Amino acid sequence: MFIGSFQNIYDVIALPPKVLPHDITGQNYVRLLKELHGIQYWCRNTGIIVIGTVLLSLTSTALAGYAFAVWHFPAKQIIYWVFLLSIIIPGTALFIPKFVVIRGLALSGTYWAVILPGIFSAFHILLFRNFVQHIPQDIHDSARIDGASEWWILLRVILPLCKPVLGTLALFISLGVMGDYMWQFLMLHQDETKMTMIVGVIAAIYRKVSIQMELNPVGLKLAAGVVLFVPSFVIFCFFQRYFKGEFLAGGVKL
Repeated sequence: MFIGSFQNIYDVIALPPKVLPHDITGQNYVRLLKELHGIQYWCRNTGIIVIGTVLLSLTSTALAGYAFAVWHFPAKQIIYWVFLLSIIIPGTALFIPKFVVIRGLALSGTYWAVILPGIFSAFHILLFRNFVQHIPQDIHDSARIDGASEWWILLRVILPLCKPVLGTLALFISLGVMGDYMWQFLMLHQDETKMTMIVGVIAAIYRKVSIQMELNPVGLKLAAGVVLFVPSFVIFCFFQRYFKGEFLAGGVKL
């Protein structure tokens, strides 16, 4: 993708494919940047939605995961397995129900239309619950003997120990939001100032194609792919130490 973004259309579609371009050109990026008129809005909107989704999702995941890992209440296992059953439901099967709910709440075209559907995930709760269960029960008991409340234990004892899994979840959530084109397009496509980065860039490409009647601007699409990849790569680099820590923590007894 990166190499192809610096090639002209003839080198991109050449057979056999050329690994290294003969003529390196930045024309694809020049053409793309000319079409990104609202990029300042798209970056702002993407940042707001990613940060909002990550914060609310981590909050709901920590509360639910801690409850399932530590507390004992009636029908706990039944409720937990009902939560897990939602994992087998394809995300595309929920498009129409989510759309009807969002329209009913009059949230279409707002940030909340994208943020709210992403704050709950049974997989995230499962991951957080399993991590908390590996924390020795003596830590919980010691805090309770000292008179700590459940809120104090969660905020001051458990969450600091859960940095690896929280960082991993933040990575998953961020990358999921950055790549969720279909839902963001359905909710935000009517107002260019509300579009996210992925919706705005793709809309700009097809707007240019429709105006110039260009059949398949492969180089332009590859350049757009690189532009959309860079923020995701930066997010991954930032959270990768937590991602590795999550896997290492499974083999270390606390």
